Amino acid sequence: MPKIANVTNTPVSSSVPSLTLGNANNFLGANSLDCKGSGAFGTFAGMAAPINGLVGSGFLGVRTATQFLSGSTAEFFMPTTSSECNIVQTTYAGSGSANGSNLIHFTARGTALAPTANQMGDALGIWGIRGYNGTDFVTTSKASITMLANETWTTNANGTAISFQITPPNSTTPSEIVRALSTSASISGLAITRAGSGFMIKEGANARMGIARLVPLFLAPSSVTVANNTVTLNTRIFLTNNNPSGLALGEVFVALVIPGVSFTIASIAMGDTSSIAWLLVEPAP
Repeated sequence: MPKIANVTNTPVSSSVPSLTLGNANNFLGANSLDCKGSGAFGTFAGMAAPINGLVGSGFLGVRTATQFLSGSTAEFFMPTTSSECNIVQTTYAGSGSANGSNLIHFTARGTALAPTANQMGDALGIWGIRGYNGTDFVTTSKASITMLANETWTTNANGTAISFQITPPNSTTPSEIVRALSTSASISGLAITRAGSGFMIKEGANARMGIARLVPLFLAPSSVTVANNTVTLNTRIFLTNNNPSGLALGEVFVALVIPGVSFTIASIAMGDTSSIAWLLVEPAP
């Protein structure tokens, strides 16, 4: 029979419904096992666990009696219908504004006893999703975010990139569509890496992209005012003639900006009725 300090010593095989380990706990209360302090299980047994923490080896299953997915290390399973399986992290940052809840992945080449440096292109961490296809859960992620080593790592060089992969309709094969990376110390940004892909911006009232038709004025160049509550004095407004038309065609320019209200597009020509495509972009902070 194992000896448990400060509480009831219970045989390994026992019908006692609840068991408490440690002091100042819900002694033999509602919990089946109530542990105050640290715990170490499996190959970690006998080692010092973190304060009020748990270390273990092998498979960890929460609300699942068996290993549901072959090869998984830990699983969280909600057996009831219309329920969510959520993992919540809460941080009370105190006076440290930089403190926040973190999800951290450690990745190295080699082994635990002899780790080696990550190489260019190595995956450092992957977040993926796998849905149900009507027959079974798919075995590979169909959308994922992968953090990559963007160079061979040394103590002075830890370049990284972030790859976004999605699966197009009528396909089961995901591929990268966008990568955030630096190609040099001074050049960085988002690279659209899938041929045929690009930016898609919703148009409509107060949108960041649209088309406006110039209105001819008597004895004055044509112009049009676009109502838009997102425009600012810092907005970069890009214009292009999307459908040239009218008695005369002229160069177009932004004639006036009223922040939070509108901007006015004008032509240098009278009688210009062209349709002008516009795009609003803000400088990065």
